[in-house]
Amino acid sequence: MVEKFLLLLAPLAPHVAEELWQRLGHAKTLAYEKWPEYDEKYLVEVQAEMAILVGGKVRAKMVVSHGQSNDAIKQMSLELPRVKELLVGKVVKKVIIVPGRTVNLVVVDA
Repeated sequence: MVEKFLLLLAPLAPHVAEELWQRLGHAKTLAYEKWPEYDEKYLVEVQAEMAILVGGKVRAKMVVSHGQSNDAIKQMSLELPRVKELLVGKVVKKVIIVPGRTVNLVVVDA
């Protein structure tokens, strides 16, 4: 793990990385070492934070799983205390969901 870190550090701090590389017992320079591979399982996001817009302005945020349906996301957003407070005396005309980003509640006065 330290070797991978030094390979990633080398472009930013080459002298320090080279010195530490030699202290780890390597005889050759790290400049010609292969760049570390990445594991795709660590790149997948399981959850996303979504902004809740009421009347075109961000009023709340919530965290949802990527596998949730639009109906579940809509229901969760309507149950937030801050959103309930803002919807008093208003009617939700339309709900626009951009997956993983926003829930836009288009409202009109009742």
